[in-house]
Amino acid sequence: EIDHLGSLEEYLAFVQEHFDLEPDEILLELEEKLEKIEPITWEEVLAQDGMGGAWEEELAKKRRPQDYPKGTFHIDDHARGKSSHKDIRIKMNDHLYGWTITDAVEGAIDEKIDSVSDWKKYPWNDPKIFKFQPDMGDKNVKCVAIKKSTQPLVWLNVRNVAFPPGSVGATRFEWGVFRAVDDGLAYQGTQKPYFQEWFLKGRYFKGRLIFRLIPVRPEWRKKPKAKLQWQTWLAASTPKGQLPYLLSPRGRTRK
Repeated sequence: EIDHLGSLEEYLAFVQEHFDLEPDEILLELEEKLEKIEPITWEEVLAQDGMGGAWEEELAKKRRPQDYPKGTFHIDDHARGKSSHKDIRIKMNDHLYGWTITDAVEGAIDEKIDSVSDWKKYPWNDPKIFKFQPDMGDKNVKCVAIKKSTQPLVWLNVRNVAFPPGSVGATRFEWGVFRAVDDGLAYQGTQKPYFQEWFLKGRYFKGRLIFRLIPVRPEWRKKPKAKLQWQTWLAASTPKGQLPYLLSPRGRTRK
């Protein structure tokens, strides 16, 4: 039913009626908190003494992130121990916009991932391990997504690398291991406080990517205060599924 709500007013009314939330509570959770960051240049990153110099040498061989066109996106698998999620980052102007996508099937990763080679046991395109797949729209599979804070452009080139415990992308005791999955260009579609639409043109991930803010049902809640959460999925690879929201009957008749 919620997919048929087109305006913010209708959305607020629906949530207030069905989930006992006041409009002020809903709008508070809808607020986007964009963190201001100091731009970091590619040269500054390469000059830093990070993980012993090994990964800086590899990064130096790659294209400078500030030279990528606007809309460049990168998807990777990010593991810490037996926990894994996907990261998608999209280049805006001088920063990256991104999401954390919790797509690992519970219990599918049964060994700690401490190096890039450890990923070989877990192919990224195995739907029994990872739910976020190029063809997931046809199966009506959805993943919980979390907005990332604004990040510097250098993250576009951080891929296929392992960071030791206590460093960037890791935890205190677990390695942070990144595996490149896909990259390409992302084109913005409709952007609302509770709905976002992107069109991906990557090597594997292609088509309409949707993020939808929905009320959290009591049985879903892991944290008592969680009342709204984002879900994401790739729309079905059909003409109807790939139709931009603005061209749909609902999009043409609603603001």
